[in-house]
Amino acid sequence: MKKLVVIISDRLSVLVRKGEVVERYYNPGNYFDEVHIIMLNDDKVEPENVKPMIGEGRLFLYNYPEPPYFFKKSLGWQPFLMKKWIRESINLIQKIQPNLIRCHGAHLNAFVALCAKKAMKIPYVISLHTNSDESLKVNSSFKEKIIAFFLRKIEIKSLRNCDLVMPVYQAIVPYLDKRNIKNHRVCYNVLNDANLLKKEDYQLSSPVRILSLGRQLKGKQPYHLISALKYFSNAVITLIGDGDYHEALVQHAEEEGVYSRTIFVKNLMNNEVCRSLKDYDILAIHTDYYELSKVMLEGLLAGLPLLLNYRSGLQVPELSDKICLRVEDSIEGYKNGLEHLICDHAFRERLGRNAYELSQKMWQPKHCEETYVSIYDGILKNYEKN
Repeated sequence: MKKLVVIISDRLSVLVRKGEVVERYYNPGNYFDEVHIIMLNDDKVEPENVKPMIGEGRLFLYNYPEPPYFFKKSLGWQPFLMKKWIRESINLIQKIQPNLIRCHGAHLNAFVALCAKKAMKIPYVISLHTNSDESLKVNSSFKEKIIAFFLRKIEIKSLRNCDLVMPVYQAIVPYLDKRNIKNHRVCYNVLNDANLLKKEDYQLSSPVRILSLGRQLKGKQPYHLISALKYFSNAVITLIGDGDYHEALVQHAEEEGVYSRTIFVKNLMNNEVCRSLKDYDILAIHTDYYELSKVMLEGLLAGLPLLLNYRSGLQVPELSDKICLRVEDSIEGYKNGLEHLICDHAFRERLGRNAYELSQKMWQPKHCEETYVSIYDGILKNYEKN
């Protein structure tokens, strides 16, 4: 009987509402017989809505939220002021008796895992989903920067003592190297393999179908892309996503005179998104983040040519000019990029086919799932020997 404890700070109900329920996401390869998800919040979600993410394993859900005003009362999460809360979390884990703990992100969840390892000799792994050095530069309030400052101490300690750090793309590695964290391996997120369909036909639609996916927040607001649409009368753009900038983007489309050719979809089940990707001609995204987002991975895996803005600073290693066209972050930049992709059929098809081929080598879902299984198996066998 193999048991996994997953400790998360995020809210599962948000994933369910957005339709991002990927099969076996929390239990790759059905490796574990039981998966116990401990949520460090008061989130409520119906177990049957989460069950596909566990596969054939048995699912157990727990809420273990931080006490009220925990950040202030613990003077910025000082370990010696969190002892009671940590001790109670370890008691819960002790009752479960897991073989392994996995943390998604390195926040208080990772510190709980570290303390459980010290108390019970349980290995833990951390998947890291952002390069927070870069993310804080793009979209963070003064309060968020203060919280990040105090979190950093326990975060680094948790990363250095875990059995493996798994950054989900290469752009996260510099964050680890800067802190001399050597025990890491890039492990791409497992995507929705059952619904990701390969694009075979690269003949342009009429009108040309442009897709823009992602959260509409600061650093990801595609104003210039929407403005560039006015130069292409035979093109429509579908924007799937929601966020603080959603209403402003709708208003912008109206002001630019392209609202009738701009389709806004706040939420769409991930299954539907993945199945529809092959029917678009171009995936166009704006982001100031140093990231290889899930929506990019899915689009590239379907074989869509990607149009993307240059960001200030480092560029994402995986996004070479073999699979994407980068342009200046301006109306003129996106106009030129769209024109190139629409007019040069051979170039557009070459980008799309290269994207599919590279994706199959690097983040094909079944391969990624097998990678996680291999990692789990190796860690558990190593602990059994010792």
